Amino acid sequence: MNEQVAEQVEPLVPENSNREKPVSNAQMVIPAHFPQRLVKQKKADQYKKFMEMLRQIQLNIPLMDALREMPGYAKMMKDLMSRKFDFQDLSIITLTQTCSAVVAKPMAQKMSDPGSFTIPCTIESYAFAKALCDLGASINLMPQAVYTKLGIGRARPTSMLLQLADHTVKRPTGILDDALVQVGKFVFLADFVILDCQ
Repeated sequence: MNEQVAEQVEPLVPENSNREKPVSNAQMVIPAHFPQRLVKQKKADQYKKFMEMLRQIQLNIPLMDALREMPGYAKMMKDLMSRKFDFQDLSIITLTQTCSAVVAKPMAQKMSDPGSFTIPCTIESYAFAKALCDLGASINLMPQAVYTKLGIGRARPTSMLLQLADHTVKRPTGILDDALVQVGKFVFLADFVILDCQ
């Protein structure tokens, strides 16, 4: 008889009630204890993906144009070039001749020392085969011996003091104004500071 009563009695709780349903792993979100580790892992994954793309890429356009089209990867390429990432797991990539020419620009050849910059010039009737030309100088110097040998004009006295490259201070004997100097086919007026170099 108990069995008959149990069949007739309806359950108190309907079957589609809000019973606790099992929660799947996808719905349950647990916050990370150290979120910076996830960020670091995400960057490492991005880096690996980027390196895979670099391994598979075949460019027929300049690299800078390709990076301009992908601004997200430009920063990663910059970090790669500034050695922020490890290069240990990289393999050797064979470049085409065109890429090799762009990547490995030819080094400038080492030239011999050209020496001092000298030019031939003529003052009055005296020719100088190697007159030192200093484009950075603000005055024209003439040694006292050359001035007396030329015998041109009279140098006006000056109170000027010259500090030389070795930090010594010299007093010029005078200034020769408006001397005619011929360089090639051009003639210039120049003022010379006369200095006793002995």
